[in-house]
Amino acid sequence: MTFEFSLSCPSEITTSILASAPLEDSDEYEYLVMRACGILSDIGCKFHIAGFGSEDWGFDVSYDMSTLMEQLPELLEGLASDGRGEIDFYSQGVERTVTFERVGEAYALHCHSRTNWKPSPGS
Repeated sequence: MTFEFSLSCPSEITTSILASAPLEDSDEYEYLVMRACGILSDIGCKFHIAGFGSEDWGFDVSYDMSTLMEQLPELLEGLASDGRGEIDFYSQGVERTVTFERVGEAYALHCHSRTNWKPSPGS
């Protein structure tokens, strides 16, 4: 089973493009994630996620990637503390949860769908 995600951006991105996208003075993680994902979308970046029998989960950068990014600190904390964690891909139409569990030196991933889509292998 493979589970993968990637971000690709145009090679012509310059610092002047990024400098023209000001952020509010905020240290709120969720705001920064949403704003950063919006900026990446505006400059043409693409987000791809696949796995559990589906080659493309149909994610975008501005919203869908931010839902993943906002959950990363909690996932990493759980993996570090007890070897378990989850990401809820709650975007409409996707609606699935991927759980992570440390098994020896690796992690077992399971996917649970809340739609008619069935993950392969099943959870």
